[in-house]
Amino acid sequence: LGHVNIRSILKSSLQTLFASGIMGIAAWLIAWACEALFGIEGKGAQAVQLFSAGILSVIVFMLVAKLMKMPEADTVFRMMKRRFHRG
Repeated sequence: LGHVNIRSILKSSLQTLFASGIMGIAAWLIAWACEALFGIEGKGAQAVQLFSAGILSVIVFMLVAKLMKMPEADTVFRMMKRRFHRG
């Protein structure tokens, strides 16, 4: 394995834990708002709630990760930039 930087692993783990917590709160709030706006009686409303909370909470996670300058987030953003900026 060679040299293992425990401090770096711990920092990254704590940042991921924090971003995940914020993501969970965002998902809950978005799901709650969708339920308040559309109800959850029909399959369509349930699908809107699921996909809205899922997609928007991932965006929240990535923004929080970017604000914390997580190297993993930079890697993902670079990959997305290369993927979507191809001509």
